[in-house]
Amino acid sequence: MDIKIMLASGPEERDFLHAVLLRKTSSVTVVSSLYEANIYLSEGQFHVAIVDENFSGLNTGWELASKFRQKFGTKVSIIILARDKEHAYRYFGQIKYSQLFDWILAFPFSEDQLLGEIDRRLIVQHNIRNGS
Repeated sequence: MDIKIMLASGPEERDFLHAVLLRKTSSVTVVSSLYEANIYLSEGQFHVAIVDENFSGLNTGWELASKFRQKFGTKVSIIILARDKEHAYRYFGQIKYSQLFDWILAFPFSEDQLLGEIDRRLIVQHNIRNGS
């Protein structure tokens, strides 16, 4: 099964994250704006969305996460990328945000942490193991 991932991240880390995700699947849709994300959101189905909290402007990641939840409910695993651990802890504690994601990773994180979290989300929400 080909895992479908949407990546919405800032320009600083977009190429790096895309290269890492290509190790997991060949189906990675990279978006750089909320407008572009909305187009793909209306056209496709994804297993995982990896969303930087401010990928194309202040709080655009949270807006996109909200749209994913509205359209797909919990069928899509949403991993939020936070600028630092302080932001990550703050979001875990607020119901307003905590319902919009399944996990949050704070920069800096390793490739293995990101790929491991994708594996966990696929097993928990889709019963997909090792890309099968």
